[in-house]
Amino acid sequence: MIVVNHSGTNSANPVTTVLSSTAIQKPEFGAIPLATALVKSEIKSLDTQTKVLNACLIDKTSPSYVAAANALVTQINIFFAFARAAYNNLVSYYTPKRKTLIYLQPKSDVYLI
Repeated sequence: MIVVNHSGTNSANPVTTVLSSTAIQKPEFGAIPLATALVKSEIKSLDTQTKVLNACLIDKTSPSYVAAANALVTQINIFFAFARAAYNNLVSYYTPKRKTLIYLQPKSDVYLI
């Protein structure tokens, strides 16, 4: 299960903000022919490229900042999983009052509130 509070702590990170917004706007993209397939492909490509970049950055990061860098990488990975879940048509629930989107993903227990 992936739980993301769209109005929460991710707002300071533009990467996670874009990923969560993209996931929440999936119904709007779904109304445009081929948009869902294109966005799904781009999410996969960006995820792969971001993992390579993250590995390079952590490798070159000063030891005193590695823990903070790893925390950021973990947060970004969670939001990529969230976006992939949205575009893989997994069960979703959106609670507008709390601005929280929940995707149920088999064999996954990731919570970010």
